[in-house]
Formats: sequence, structure tokens, C-alpha cells
Amino acid sequence: MTDLTLLYYTANTIEETLGNNVRQHLLSIKGDLPIVSVSQKPLDFGENYYIGDIGRSYYNCYKQILTGAYAVKTLYVACCEDDTLYHMEQFNHRPSSEKVFSYNKNMWYCEETEFWTRGWTGMLSCIVGTEYLIETLKKRFERYPEEIHYHSGRYFRTFQEPGRFDKAHTEYWSSKEPLVTFNYFGAMGGKAKCVAQKPKTTLDLKPWGDCWDLKKKYWGKAKPRKDCPPKYGNH
Repeated sequence: MTDLTLLYYTANTIEETLGNNVRQHLLSIKGDLPIVSVSQKPLDFGENYYIGDIGRSYYNCYKQILTGAYAVKTLYVACCEDDTLYHMEQFNHRPSSEKVFSYNKNMWYCEETEFWTRGWTGMLSCIVGTEYLIETLKKRFERYPEEIHYHSGRYFRTFQEPGRFDKAHTEYWSSKEPLVTFNYFGAMGGKAKCVAQKPKTTLDLKPWGDCWDLKKKYWGKAKPRKDCPPKYGNH
């Protein structure tokens, strides 16, 4: 019996073509790993927990993660987001302890025609002991039992990934194969921008292939390649 469950969560605001294709990809590579999904609309995906239209926010995202964690029966949880492509190397990884959040830093953004990375990470790449996940998030919601509608200062920071602005134990690693998350306007945090410094870029990323082709495959749409010069790199 496996010791890991895939915890998939979505606010169901992602375009259905992309969302469905990402879920189908997860099903195709997960092997025998169980899936617990938490959604704001009913979803035929693993063991689904439909929590209703509570709205999309960082606060509610972590509320969905905690809801799903309570349903997990395995020792570890792998967080899976609705716009990210995974591989089994990610799910074969285990933290050094049951009480540490382990984040994969080999995560790339898929733009129109190029991939880019700055080594950023987040809950989308997290594997953690189930009980430690529950313990950490439960304390947050005891402190903030209701959502506060502003995105600045201490409150905003509290509802980022554990370890970023709190005392949760963390560690970081990099898989040989990268995770890929689609970068688009309409995502919860908006479209990620890389303005501080030039990122590492590529047009082709193993094992995912050509960036433009990948977006066409999963989203079913992309601007003509000739109209989309690379944004960050000089290829």
C-alpha cells in the first residue's frame, strides 16, 4: 500500500479545456496513488469533496487544502494544483522527516512560446507529512477563523506556503525533470512576471518538448507562433 496521496484542489475557475487536460495527465502518470480532490463545483476526480462556491482567495485555497488533508489516510500528501503538470519523480520523493514541508524548486512557467524559471516554488510542489500539514494549517485557521479582505501586511503573508513567513520546518530539493505550470492572466495570483532580473529560459524543455506545442496540446489554443516572440530570453 502506498504511503502518499495526491491532494488536488481547485476553485473551478480555470478554463475547462486546460483543467480537464491537466487532470487527465495526472491520472495517466499517478500509478496506484490515490487522489483526494477538493473543489468548489462537483468534480468526478478521485475522492471528491465539494465545498461549494466559497470564492477564490489565498485564504480559501488553504481552507481547501486543510479540508482535503483531513480525508487523507496515508502518511504523506503531495499537493497538486489545477494548472500544473507533474511527473512520478515528484511523487517518489519523500521529505527527510514527517514534520517538514519539502518543496521542489525545479518548477518552470509555460508562456506562449518559451519556458522560464527563477527557482521559485510553492504549495504546487509541496510534499509533507499529513499530520504536520493538518497541524500547521489548523493553527492558522484558529488564529484567523474568518477571512479578512485585504492583501497586505501580516495577514497576506500568513496565507502563503508554510515556512515562508512562519516557523514551519521546510527543506528544498530539485528533481531531475521539471514541473511545469501554465502562466496566464486569470490565475489566482495573476500572471507571474519576472521583472527583477533575467530568468533562465528555453524554448524546449525535456521531457515536455516545445513550449508552444505544449500549450496547444493542453489548452487547445495559443497565439500564432510568429506573433509571439520570446518574452524573456534571446533564443
